[in-house]
Amino acid sequence: MSDPHEEHWREYRRVYWRSMGLTVAFFFGGGILSSVLSAAFRAPWVFPLAFVPFVLATIWVSQEPMRWPCPQCGEPFFSTWWYHNAFTKKCLHCGLPKG
Repeated sequence: MSDPHEEHWREYRRVYWRSMGLTVAFFFGGGILSSVLSAAFRAPWVFPLAFVPFVLATIWVSQEPMRWPCPQCGEPFFSTWWYHNAFTKKCLHCGLPKG
């Protein structure tokens, strides 16, 4: 018997891996670009100024999979109003197993 939420979980995995890839790209890309700019301008303030946008982009990109709605109840799968668990195997609201 097929899982009625299979398409939802396939989309979650796509979003998750896109988020991970962008996080790695932003982290290393931001570090490399910041180092190059810092060396080019020879100023101590350049590295933080160039790196902060990449840090903010990483935070923004990583939020989409963490706020993913449960296909059964529609609530955020990984968090409640007071608790967050990115490694949970079931919905923190209705208990639907992760597919």
